[in-house]
Amino acid sequence: MVARTSFINSVKGPVFPILTPFTASGDIDFNAVENYVDFLIRSGAQTLMVTIGTSRFNLLSEQEMLDMNACVVNAAEGKATTIVTTPPLGSLRTSISFAQHAERIGADAILGVYPERYYGDDSVTDFFAEICKSTSTGVMIHLKKMDRGAGRFPEVIPYSMDILENLYSYDNFVGMKEECNLPDMTQKYNDKFKDKILIIGGAGGMNSYLKAFNWGQPAYLVGIGSFLPKIEIEFFNHLKDGNTSKAQDIVLNYEKPFFTEAVKLGWHLALKEALCQHGLMHSYERAPLNQLDSDSKTIIKTILAENNYVSSN
Repeated sequence: MVARTSFINSVKGPVFPILTPFTASGDIDFNAVENYVDFLIRSGAQTLMVTIGTSRFNLLSEQEMLDMNACVVNAAEGKATTIVTTPPLGSLRTSISFAQHAERIGADAILGVYPERYYGDDSVTDFFAEICKSTSTGVMIHLKKMDRGAGRFPEVIPYSMDILENLYSYDNFVGMKEECNLPDMTQKYNDKFKDKILIIGGAGGMNSYLKAFNWGQPAYLVGIGSFLPKIEIEFFNHLKDGNTSKAQDIVLNYEKPFFTEAVKLGWHLALKEALCQHGLMHSYERAPLNQLDSDSKTIIKTILAENNYVSSN
C-alpha cells in the first residue's frame, strides 16, 4: 500500500504534464514521449503527470491510453514521481482496470476521472472508493466541476467537502488535481485538506500559484514549464526562499506574454507548437484536432523570439 505521507512529501512545486506527440500519419510517437520525459528529468523535473487534456486522452483508444501511461512510467526509470490517469469516459470497471494496470507498471499514483453527471455525493464517493479498494497504488481525484444530471436546467457544481472527507478514510487516497476554477472554493479545499492529502493546482500556471502558495497548496501544474522547465523550478525556489518579487518577475516577463496569446489561439495547440519550436516534438495532432495554422504558428514563433525564451534542451 502506498504510504500517503511519504507520497505527499515527495510532490512539491511544479508538476509537469506530458503531451502526447503524434507522427504525420496520426500515430503516437512513443520515441518522442521517451525523449521528452528524459528532457524534463534532465532539466530537474521531479513529478510527471499524464492527464486527460494535455495528454490528448479524448483522441486515444483505450489501449493507447494504457500504452501512454506505461511509456511515461518506464521512461522515467524511477527518477521522478509518476502520476498516470484513467480515461475521461467509461465505466467503473474500466477505471479499476486502469488503476490495476498503474500498479503493475509501477506508477506512484493514478488520477481518477469521474465519467458521469452528478446524481448525488454517494455515487461519486462510491466510484472513487471502489478504485481505492481495487489497488494499492495511490489514488487521486481529477477534481473539476460536474454537470448536475437531475433537473431541467443542469447546474455545474464542484466536489463537496463530504466526498473528500469520506474518501480520506482510505489509506491510498492521496490527493487531487484541483481544477474547479473557483478561487474561493480552491482556498477552502486548501484550508481543510492541505495537511491531509496532496493538492495540485490544475489551472493558471505560476500566476495562480502565487496566491495558492500562500494558502499552503503544495504543488501546481506547469504552463510554460512544459518547454522551459528550469524557469518554473527557479520560480518555485524563489517562493520557497521568500523572494516573492523575483517570482513575480518571472510571471510578468516569461509566463504572461505567452499566456496572453496562447489562450487566444487555444492553450493545448499553442503549447504543442511551442514544444515544436524548441525541438522537443512535432506539432502534429490527430483528427479531428488540427494543429495551428501557419499564421498562428508565426505568432507563437514571434512570442518566443521577442521574449527570449531559451530552451534548456
